[in-house]
Amino acid sequence: MKQGFWSRDGVVATIFAVAFLILAYGVFSDSFQGLERYAYDLGVRARERMPSDKVAVIAIDDESIRNIGRWPWPREKQAEMLAILRGGGAKAVGNTVFYFEPQADANQRFVEALATALAQSPLTKQIPVEIETFGAMLADSARYPAVAPIARAYRESALATQYASEIEKIVAQVTAAQGVGSADRVLAEAMTQGPPTVLAMNFTLGAPLGNQDRPLPDEVRRNALT
Repeated sequence: MKQGFWSRDGVVATIFAVAFLILAYGVFSDSFQGLERYAYDLGVRARERMPSDKVAVIAIDDESIRNIGRWPWPREKQAEMLAILRGGGAKAVGNTVFYFEPQADANQRFVEALATALAQSPLTKQIPVEIETFGAMLADSARYPAVAPIARAYRESALATQYASEIEKIVAQVTAAQGVGSADRVLAEAMTQGPPTVLAMNFTLGAPLGNQDRPLPDEVRRNALT
């Protein structure tokens, strides 16, 4: 006897599957999704698998926060942590911290403010010009007996012999100190010394708007997925 189309097992199973999907994800979506997640969690917990001894997760617990301070810790402290991992033989580090902005450093801000003040101060702009001008005027007038002792005293003074070199030295030291020892630089140098550190990167999926104003950075293009 020939079996009818609607009585075949495959057709009946398909109808039941479609009806189940409509009920599960259309009518009772929240309940079935919760049941699905519970079943997934139960299956994961039921599996017995020993974690690899080659991978270590460093968690920042309450005791660490009490001893070291509120997270995220200063960049210098994170650099110390990388040094400890390097000393422990770590082959690679995955860092989940987002470094969106430079760390606010009071000392660094003071040095930057000092450099700006020096660059705009009469100490570096007006006074050197006036010293040179007065020196030229005294040199021209040194032929007069009354002015000769003044001109000689000026030529031998620290104002004429040392001021320019000393102020240039101070400006150079302050300028050089602007980037040296900053928290970001300390952390960057710790990362370059190893172990290789993988950093998190924030991005948003979406369609590009307008023309690309500049090429993507090398570190992004290197890791692009094809």
